[in-house]
Amino acid sequence: MTKHPFFVLIQEHDQGPDLVSVGGNKIKYDDLIAMGETDFEIVKPKDEGDPISVNFTSGSTGEPKGVLYSHKAAYLKSLASVRLCDMGIADASLTVPFKVRLIVAGVLPMSRVMKVEGLGYTVSHAYGMTEVLGPAIVKPWRSTNEHKKDNIVIGNVDVKEPETMESVRHDGKTIGEVMFKGNTLMLGSTLKTQKPYKKHLNMDGGEVISTLEVEPVLLSHPTVAEAAVVGKRDDYSKETPCAFVNLKEEYYYGAMSCQGIVEF
Repeated sequence: MTKHPFFVLIQEHDQGPDLVSVGGNKIKYDDLIAMGETDFEIVKPKDEGDPISVNFTSGSTGEPKGVLYSHKAAYLKSLASVRLCDMGIADASLTVPFKVRLIVAGVLPMSRVMKVEGLGYTVSHAYGMTEVLGPAIVKPWRSTNEHKKDNIVIGNVDVKEPETMESVRHDGKTIGEVMFKGNTLMLGSTLKTQKPYKKHLNMDGGEVISTLEVEPVLLSHPTVAEAAVVGKRDDYSKETPCAFVNLKEEYYYGAMSCQGIVEF
């Protein structure tokens, strides 16, 4: 007989007790707390490097993987986040007499960011990952190409060639892997199976294709400088691969066509 997990229901402060029907494998948060032992002793870590939690990645480059955090890394990253966001303690939501800082991530349309700035928000752009406990590089957003100033980074950050571990040229063209070194990183390696996970895209009624397999093929084309493959909505198969390709400068005005790259 399968044993199902309990679901703990946490209500909003303005929800009445009759809005949630409790039964089966459900229990209210307050009732769960009331079931606890009053003489419970908090088990403190013996060392700052002891594990505190296992968080799972979003699966942007494969299936979600378990990442082990330490008490030290979680504590230090929390302090950094508090300072970065100017967080404080408040008993109620109030209209503030100063600008609110907003941190965004990912590739956002410039028009949307400018609209948010027009409302009085101070916008910063962050890059990070679960393996480094969240934001790793934070910079003020600009509509210009001034991307090299005022960056806030954790520890040491570099882009290296993974085989030789040599730093790549900072020319915006040479491809490498982003590597971090510091005291707010995960413990050990990601907890994963022996076979690497892959992110699948549904195509032509069920065929699965990994973006990690398509991108290297595109990059091997002699005219291609950069390539990224993402999922695109499709009426037939729900999702199909869509490639964004940037040609090398010497081929900008040549005769190379999209069909030529597809047939490569």
